[in-house]
Amino acid sequence: METGGATPSFLLGVAAGYEVDLWGRVRSTRNAAVRDFKATRESLKAAAISLSGEVAVAWFSLLEAYGQIRLLKAQEKLNGDFLKLVALRMGYGETGAVDLLQQKQLIESTRNTLTQAQVTAKLGEHRLALLLGRGPDQNVLPEDAGERNLPELPDLPKTGVPSDLLQRRPDVRSAYQQVEAANERVAAAIADRFPKLSLAASVQVSDDGVKNLFNNWLVSLAANLLGPIFDGGRRKAEVERTRAVAAEALHTYGKTILQALFEVEDALVKEHNLKQRLETLREQLRLSEMVVQRARDNYVHGVDGYLRVLDAMDKHQTLQRNELTLQKQILENRVALCRALAGGWKMSRPQKKKDDG
Repeated sequence: METGGATPSFLLGVAAGYEVDLWGRVRSTRNAAVRDFKATRESLKAAAISLSGEVAVAWFSLLEAYGQIRLLKAQEKLNGDFLKLVALRMGYGETGAVDLLQQKQLIESTRNTLTQAQVTAKLGEHRLALLLGRGPDQNVLPEDAGERNLPELPDLPKTGVPSDLLQRRPDVRSAYQQVEAANERVAAAIADRFPKLSLAASVQVSDDGVKNLFNNWLVSLAANLLGPIFDGGRRKAEVERTRAVAAEALHTYGKTILQALFEVEDALVKEHNLKQRLETLREQLRLSEMVVQRARDNYVHGVDGYLRVLDAMDKHQTLQRNELTLQKQILENRVALCRALAGGWKMSRPQKKKDDG
């Protein structure tokens, strides 16, 4: 607004412009953005599945560490009881000091392994807290966590046909959306080589009085046909670049499909192998327990020396610890199988706690 004497002057200006999408460039750019959004959403789902798998593995590792601690404490007590027997036999002159020292060495070895298991358990607690977004000093475990055993292996999930697997896997869906987005960008780059039709509208209104402000107005509409005259081959090179990106996305998509299929098959093969190993290990445990009992009886009756007892006890206790570790490995492999199948996980927002009162 300008004033000169008693006569006021007002000026109003409005401008707007847009492009007519003759060749589909704007539409392709929009579609590419939509595909990018869908790919990102699928990547988020894949990250959620991966995180849930990491939490499960951390929990099973922690339960295995707790189980090792309980087992090692029981072995330490058993070795201590046998130490008393060796000391008693030495008191009667039926054995030498070497047997006593070797039994003490076995006890110290068990204590050392126990200390390592306790450290492993503490680190496992920290790892689980980190995965749950808590601090290392925050307790995220149930009160009876230290007394819990590894769960029994559930029934094998249905793997379905490969086409079902590819539809479930969010990483496969994300790779597919990335291929579609790359194709849309190729179309947009090709359309960018053609002339553009740009429409621009402007409105200007000027009056010396507020009363007649909208009585006099002028509208001008201009259609400008703009086309690239010389760009040094930039647009052509952009088309080739987007085509190369699309080819790379297609290659990644095929690789993701193959990886998904192999992950399922590998997990199934590993589970079969681990189950066979566990069955064999348990048979070894059964036999080693009989060996330990016979060796002890022979030692007490003076038939065999202490070294045979020591060797039998050491092997048996190692097998006990290996059984627990193998059980954990089977559960971890089952988690890997479930992650490869990408089934059963649904993302949902946590419910907000209601205010008291």
